[in-house]
Amino acid sequence: MPYHKADQSPKHPIITCILFVALCICLSCAASAQQQGITFHAVIYDHQGLPITNRNVAIRISVRQGATDGSIIYSNEQYVSTDSKGAFTTIIGSPLLMRTLRENSAETAFFLCYESDINADGTYLTNSIQQLVSLAVPALTATAVCNNNETEITSSAIAAASPYGNQAKTSTASNHPSTANATAAEQPAKNIQSNTTPSHLNAARITGAKAGEFSVSERRTVQFSQGNLQYNPYSHTWRFAEEQYSTLRNSNNNIADDYDGWIDLFGWGTSGWNSGAKAFKPSSTDTIAENYSPGNDMNNDLTGKYANADWGVYNSIENGGGRPGEWRTLTRDEWHYLFYKRQTNTVCDERNARFAKAIVCDIEGVILLPDNYIHPATLTPLKSINLGTATYKQNIYNNSEWQQMEHYGAIFLPKTYCRYANEVDNGKVLCDYWTSTHIDNRFAYYVYILDYSLDIKGNGNRNYGRAVRLVHDL
Repeated sequence: MPYHKADQSPKHPIITCILFVALCICLSCAASAQQQGITFHAVIYDHQGLPITNRNVAIRISVRQGATDGSIIYSNEQYVSTDSKGAFTTIIGSPLLMRTLRENSAETAFFLCYESDINADGTYLTNSIQQLVSLAVPALTATAVCNNNETEITSSAIAAASPYGNQAKTSTASNHPSTANATAAEQPAKNIQSNTTPSHLNAARITGAKAGEFSVSERRTVQFSQGNLQYNPYSHTWRFAEEQYSTLRNSNNNIADDYDGWIDLFGWGTSGWNSGAKAFKPSSTDTIAENYSPGNDMNNDLTGKYANADWGVYNSIENGGGRPGEWRTLTRDEWHYLFYKRQTNTVCDERNARFAKAIVCDIEGVILLPDNYIHPATLTPLKSINLGTATYKQNIYNNSEWQQMEHYGAIFLPKTYCRYANEVDNGKVLCDYWTSTHIDNRFAYYVYILDYSLDIKGNGNRNYGRAVRLVHDL
């Protein structure tokens, strides 16, 4: 971040003193879509004990998981402006961070680290590291820190609210002349892997869904189905694959109206709803792209008036709740937001960790990380996060390891290949997934994932059979 250079006075040592920190969950969301966060209030003093008034100071606040030197799951740098008394107030965090802290604090320790760039030279000095003892109440008072001396000024109400009872801890042991001595103890690192489902993943919202929650726009969150969509043409039955990495591949060569087996590669908009399109059946093999147009109009998406052309909207899915209207296909914009725009946890030191190429149970694909994902400490850290040009072999996990990641809400999009007419192309290792958005009379957008590439393309011939991964709106 740029640094303020307006103050040309000679540099001299400055120390900061946090007199009071209010850790507050801002639960009220106004019409301006104010985000939840931690309200951080402090007063900064110079080396003579005088408040630094009416100045811009760069600060950095981070949240660490498990220990004072644990993995960073959130970090933010910003300028704060002190007032005439040397005080400043700022909001840090996000709704996703707050939810992670509230719902995991009973089983995982989290620490707030406060640093300041007091000389405006890009060098941050640590002022305090304080355990977040509880986020279950509207406000908590934290700890006073001055020149690396720390003492508790918390009230009994804080200890009562803490999941650690009266044993709320500070991060260092020292005295301060203006307060009583503070007992301190270093918290041991805690393994974030659990034998039970984390509290924020108690259950999927509907049968057939995975518990991880994913933002697909600023105001919409979804859960993914447990696997790719499958169909039996003979029995007209829909289901989800039992495992996330399961695909049917060459079974799709048998596609026909009377095929008594399962397929999982579909032409665009082939839910079975007769909207006027010439090709609307899930078993359609018509090779003319224009025939896959809901309402026989090239300008229609699989939404709104023509939402029934969406597989999940029109059909009941036997292991997905058994009722129509429970599922849908993401739009092009939602897929784009999912991969490139949503705010998520920091995972393996990568901010806003959203996805990673991987090989799971010997299957190439892409791992989608839920908004509040925490990577199990016992596993190899994820590499090349958010890098579409990465190769699949950057991350390799066996079934046991994948189950741990799945436990924390991870979603896997396996390679699917592609079908033309009744023949599957077994050449390139493709992950092709339909969106519900058209582009013109021949093409619709689809998610295109290949070794060294990840894109949401607009040149998807509607007549090609591609995979469908449905979501359930929360």
